Amino acid sequence: MINYTHRNSLSFIPGFAIAALLTFASNAGAETVTVARAPEPVIAIAPEYPDELLRRDLTGEATVEFTIDAAGNVRDVVVISMTYPDFGRAARSAIRDWKFEPPFENGRSVSLRAEKRFNFRLDR
Repeated sequence: MINYTHRNSLSFIPGFAIAALLTFASNAGAETVTVARAPEPVIAIAPEYPDELLRRDLTGEATVEFTIDAAGNVRDVVVISMTYPDFGRAARSAIRDWKFEPPFENGRSVSLRAEKRFNFRLDR
């Protein structure tokens, strides 16, 4: 079995860490908004384990940064770290298919920058 970590490992910019109150970069650019809870993913597709790395029994991680737009779609995905390039490609491909609850602040929808780390582990 392949294990991916995804609950409680989604963090938002700036801060890069989950806390009781999270600060997000909003769609207004320089404006910063504070919301009481992170948007929840409604569709969260696990990345495919790269075949070559699976054959070699290699584990690792990849971290992507992306925008959750006002409709909850994922945009502007960038791989910011990875142990192997194939893990980065797999994470980038998977996160593009994620969908979130639309993020709201003070009754209006906002866009947020977020960061997600995928851990690639083999449970054999």
